[in-house]
Amino acid sequence: MQTRILATSDSAETGPEAEPAKGAPKPSIKQALLAAVFAAAIVTIILLAFSWPTVTSEPKDLPVAAVGDQ
Repeated sequence: MQTRILATSDSAETGPEAEPAKGAPKPSIKQALLAAVFAAAIVTIILLAFSWPTVTSEPKDLPVAAVGDQ
């Protein structure tokens, strides 16, 4: 089986230390913090949506039965 090289790179550096492509935007700290705050807000809203009925519910008109030996 033959090996075909589809793309080559001028630099031998790869991985996290590699430079981003020239046209790619560089991620910023502001964008990362905004994404983290947005994710935390969504999780908080979902948590409140599931816990609110537990906090506000109360028993109403439930039948009571006494069971046991005489």
